[in-house]
Order: sequence, then structure tokens, then C-alpha cells
Amino acid sequence: MDVSVAALSDYALIDQQEKLSILGIFGTLGAMAEPVTHPKMCLVMVFQASRGDYGRVREWIVEVTDSDGRPVSGRIGGEIRIDGSPEFPPIANIIVNFDNYTFPKFGTYSFTIFIDGDIKKELRLEVRQVGNEPTPQPPEIR
Repeated sequence: MDVSVAALSDYALIDQQEKLSILGIFGTLGAMAEPVTHPKMCLVMVFQASRGDYGRVREWIVEVTDSDGRPVSGRIGGEIRIDGSPEFPPIANIIVNFDNYTFPKFGTYSFTIFIDGDIKKELRLEVRQVGNEPTPQPPEIR
């Protein structure tokens, strides 16, 4: 099993026909002060099964760490049962909602995706300070 798509977005949904829609993909957040609480963020993942996955259950886990490698929150995860035909291995669309998620400080955060304990994908999110830059002054005319 592999992760064919992974993205952070403002919104995502899976409709009744199992189609995935993603709105507002981003890799940077800006805020004036820390800690930074983001009201709505979705981690979107598309898991692609292979022929060898047919009939198995796979465990997926997401871990969020700061730039020093320290966990920011507990691990999030679940299981995927691979059903269907081995000739047409299925995909599984997973959306993890992070509502009012707090990043304690400015810096780079990693969203690491594991399948059965193996790292399959890592997303980076830059949380940076904005809005406190000095107002540009017009050049002095002599």
C-alpha cells in the first residue's frame, strides 16, 4: 500500500459516489503571534492498494511533529480493510479534520504518514509570523 496523494487543505469531502474533492491546498500559515490556532484544516490522504494488499487490513497513523522532531499532539490513525478484486486494487480516501488546531510556535511542522509502521509520506507546513513588519518608508528626497 502506498500514499498516492497527501495534502493539507481548507476543506475536503468525499461524496456519495466516493469522489474526493479538495479546496484550498496550502503549505504555509501566517499569524501575527504565537501560539497559532488554525480554525479548520484537513489532511487529505489517498491510499493506493497493490495486489498483495488484497484481503488484508492495513493500519495507518499520522504523527505531527515540530521542527525539533517533538510530537505536537497524539497520533491519529485507523485501519483500512482491502476488499475488492485483486485485478483492480482499490484506493481509500481518508480525510482527517483538524479543527481549532494549535501550533505552539512559529516554525516548520511535519505531518508524517505511516502504514503498518513504515513512513510512506511526509508533508511540511511552515507556520510563520506575518503582519508585524515595519511599514515601508518612502525614500528620502534631497
